[in-house]
Amino acid sequence: MLEVCSDYPRFALVTIRKQLCKLSASDEAAGDISLDRKWIDYVIGILAIQGHSRVKAYPHLFGWQRLDWRECPILFHQTNAANHKSIIENGLYPGGMEKYLSRNEGHHRWCVYASLADGHLYFPNCSMINGEPAKPYKFRSQGNVYCLSTCYITVVMEIDVWRTDADCAMIMGWISPAAIPYAFNGSNHECLHQDKARHRILTDQCQDVVADRLRVQLERKENERAEQQRRAADAAAVGHRVMPEQHHGQGPKAPPPRLEAK
Repeated sequence: MLEVCSDYPRFALVTIRKQLCKLSASDEAAGDISLDRKWIDYVIGILAIQGHSRVKAYPHLFGWQRLDWRECPILFHQTNAANHKSIIENGLYPGGMEKYLSRNEGHHRWCVYASLADGHLYFPNCSMINGEPAKPYKFRSQGNVYCLSTCYITVVMEIDVWRTDADCAMIMGWISPAAIPYAFNGSNHECLHQDKARHRILTDQCQDVVADRLRVQLERKENERAEQQRRAADAAAVGHRVMPEQHHGQGPKAPPPRLEAK
């Protein structure tokens, strides 16, 4: 069975369905139970398709990695300018507020897409993934760009954020307006919204993350330089007499007795 959850799915799951009454308790935990509690669905494969997905599955099944705000303190979400007022007043809803709050089955998305880096060269790239600068995920020259605080989303709101191999962030839920301290126009960089206090906090977090990263890199280089100097000194000392091993602080340790023929 192929499960897709929108008219334009990005991902789809290939599942098999088994009767719940024939399975053990451990098997139940490995799948999703149907609403009538008669069947259980197991994921056996994943298909990547175009568009958005609202399928409910464990993110690691898609190969996603959990995102920590210390490696990516700021996220960027771009959308049409017509949504600006709703976003500033109500926050970001997966798929839009109307669809997200709708009870109609098949119209409920479950994540907000964002980029780990600004593709408009307006904000400096402070995100590093596995030692490499993050690359901007699909961005357009038109539309508004909303700067999101990863720390506020993951720590304060306790919402999981996952990243894909394409440096795209998947935010698993509604994002409060308090997590959007700044917004600008993608074409001319005009400021459209700014919460000065929260924007200052976000800027400080970005600077602290970069400073910590540079400090770690400097310490690593210093340790490598010290190790090279130690190896050079050891190589130069080859052939020189070495101090004998001390025995409990009482002087050189006595050599082992020599074997003598009887």
